Amino acid sequence: MALTEAFVRLYDAGLVYRKEALVNWCCSLQSAILDIEVDHLHLTGPTELAVPGYSKPVSFGKMWDFPYRLADSGFAEV
Repeated sequence: MALTEAFVRLYDAGLVYRKEALVNWCCSLQSAILDIEVDHLHLTGPTELAVPGYSKPVSFGKMWDFPYRLADSGFAEV
């Protein structure tokens, strides 16, 4: 209870706030992880990598274009 009260006081004083930034999310742990826990890879092009929990390699570094319709728009496809 004391921890919650201290947190609320800090929040009310403007000392604790949510930052708008990317978060390293671990799907296995279902939790955010520290940047130091992330293995950063520099990819120079499309690459297939083994990912825990997947039986086949997963493709990374690919961009896909596809048309889609906008609701209540005069355009057929964007």
